[in-house]
Amino acid sequence: MIRFLLLIFLLTACSGPGVKQFKPLNGTHADTSGAALRTKIQTYLADQNGPANAQYDFARIDLNGDGARDALVLFRLPYTYWCGAGGCTMAVFEARGDEFILRSEIQNVRGPVMVSPQKTAGWRDIVLRLSGVNMPDRNVVLQFSRGAYPVNPVTAPTYPGRLNDIVGDRLFP
Repeated sequence: MIRFLLLIFLLTACSGPGVKQFKPLNGTHADTSGAALRTKIQTYLADQNGPANAQYDFARIDLNGDGARDALVLFRLPYTYWCGAGGCTMAVFEARGDEFILRSEIQNVRGPVMVSPQKTAGWRDIVLRLSGVNMPDRNVVLQFSRGAYPVNPVTAPTYPGRLNDIVGDRLFP
């Protein structure tokens, strides 16, 4: 009990003049729920005639700076359905209100996927390693344009640096 009172006293004493008080984030952007994302992924699978045993990984990250965490979903299994010699399919969903909107379907994706702080058309660039049987290995930058990221990274510009040097978020390592 004495420790509790001492803690309250210290917290109150630290909130005096000259100490910056942190406020909670404003409620202008509610974070869309994981349940809403799972529902959208199931709808996407049905629209793609995806196998019932489809397996995927997903990551939530704000791509467009609106305060809501969007979703990148990397489909992995069954391999013969979602993947090829260059990699697998990744879907990008924008979180808007209480739902998710499909923004992009990107082919030939392998991890790691890096989300750069650099933006194009208000959306963060996605950098990934492109490799496969009939192509030279290189890093490419996917830039948002005309409402989507490019479908095929093969046509994306080469990223001049190494993936490990990117300051940003590493996903699907």
